[in-house]
Amino acid sequence: MNLTKLEFKKILRGKIVLIAIIAAMGLNVFTLLVGGSQDMYSAQAPAFRTNIAAIQEQYGYFAGAITDEWTAKYTAEDEAILRDPANRVSEQEQERIKQELRENGVDTDYAEQNLSVYFLTEDARRLHARYEPMAFSSFWYKNAADYAQSLGSAYREKFPGAKGEALAADAENRYNYLAEEYTAYFNYDWGYEKLRNMMTTYPLTIGLVILIALAPLFSNEYSRKTDALILTAKHGKKRLITAKIKAGLLLGVGIWAVITLVNIILVFALYGTAGSEAYWQNWIVDWAPFPWNQGTITVISVITGLVGAVFLSIAVMFISSLSKTPFAAIIAGAIVLLLPMLDFAFTTIPFINRLYCFSPSVVLIGIREWQWFDLAYIFGKAVPVQYLIGAFVAAAGTVAAFVSVRVFRSHQVEN
Repeated sequence: MNLTKLEFKKILRGKIVLIAIIAAMGLNVFTLLVGGSQDMYSAQAPAFRTNIAAIQEQYGYFAGAITDEWTAKYTAEDEAILRDPANRVSEQEQERIKQELRENGVDTDYAEQNLSVYFLTEDARRLHARYEPMAFSSFWYKNAADYAQSLGSAYREKFPGAKGEALAADAENRYNYLAEEYTAYFNYDWGYEKLRNMMTTYPLTIGLVILIALAPLFSNEYSRKTDALILTAKHGKKRLITAKIKAGLLLGVGIWAVITLVNIILVFALYGTAGSEAYWQNWIVDWAPFPWNQGTITVISVITGLVGAVFLSIAVMFISSLSKTPFAAIIAGAIVLLLPMLDFAFTTIPFINRLYCFSPSVVLIGIREWQWFDLAYIFGKAVPVQYLIGAFVAAAGTVAAFVSVRVFRSHQVEN
């Protein structure tokens, strides 16, 4: 333990490491408070509290299980807003709007039936807009059924025979369960979504700290020729090398824990903890068929991020053990860390995208591993690719740690 503590202090002794930690913390907090596409809901907005309270009240009005009765009740309320003559603009204004629609090739009868919102007063439009999240959520089960049909057809078409049938049946079962048996809940859930969104910045905060701190772990010993002292010391080939690995893991887990804890405290303080029971699939970006709610997917994403921090730490130490200089280790590590994030040339290729999901940086993000869904055919059974990623990370991480120790122990010091 004393050797591990000594190596840990040695890692933190460098000024550049401390600067990286401070910069990562600052960037993380800045992104949390200022980041986001909707300025009025960013924490720095003057009316942030009022805006969030309004959204909480709006979503809270519809909170509950998404059932046929739920949909019918709130759809009827929305229709009443659209059809109430008192909510319409003046007849003169209606004629002007119809004229504009005709000039744009829109039939006025169609507009009356399907574009009623065009004829609402500003107050009525705002009232109608409150029902839009509810209207979107009312299609939740249909979206699940559509995915069951589309994925089933895709697997059968791509893999004719027993393989395609097995993959299609598994996908259909998972999505049809959501469509027919699962009960989804609606509620305000921005705290959980914000927390997961913050994890997308982890490669640029946690990842860079791990890279800068651990890339020199072994390569520094090579460049300074101090590996000779370590390898000839009494405990050099055993305890000291193991202590380096432990210290590296401690650094990776430590910086992950600090930033994640800060995010949890700030996000829930700002956006609230309501909505853990709400559904998490939006069927656009998040479309995997795992029957979890916001609370469950957030916990799973956080745990996945922790695994990613460990995996990245081992990967960087592995690279360091193979590199002659810290500079070479940092360059190689930066490619491993940032390529999946910055490769805009090949990320549209499905195979490359799937390959990147096995990388430490994507595992570190956490939620990225659970947003999509695909199946592999192994020994006659359909297996979610996420399970293969978990097995790969466990195996590759173990092998890389073992090889790092072996490489450094067998290193021959140059004269």
